[in-house]
Amino acid sequence: MQSHYCIFLAQVYLIFITNYFSWLTIVVLLPIAGGSLIFLFPHRGNKVIKWYTICICLIDLLITAYAFCYHFQLDDPLIQLTENYKWINFFYFYWRFGIDGLSIGPSPLR
Repeated sequence: MQSHYCIFLAQVYLIFITNYFSWLTIVVLLPIAGGSLIFLFPHRGNKVIKWYTICICLIDLLITAYAFCYHFQLDDPLIQLTENYKWINFFYFYWRFGIDGLSIGPSPLR
C-alpha cells in the first residue's frame, strides 16, 4: 500500500515541475470557483467573506508567482505556458491560453 502512495506522490511531483500542468487555467478558474462558493457562507457579517476572498486572492497570487518564476523564461520571445483544449466539439470551440511576455511588463535591465 505504501508503494502506491509513493508512486502517486511522485506522479503529482512530476506534474507540478513540468510545463504540462495547466497553470493559466487554474489562475483563471480559481477566482471564479471561489467566488461562486461565497453564496454558501452565512450572512451574519462580512468579516468571514472578506477573509475568504483575501485567501482566494492570495492563493491565486501565489500560483501565478510560482508559474512565472519557475516555468516562464524571459529569454524566449515565443508564447509560453500554452494550453489548448477542445471544449465543445460540435461548435469547434477551443480553450486556449498562452503568455507572450508583453503582459508581464518590462524586465529589469541586465
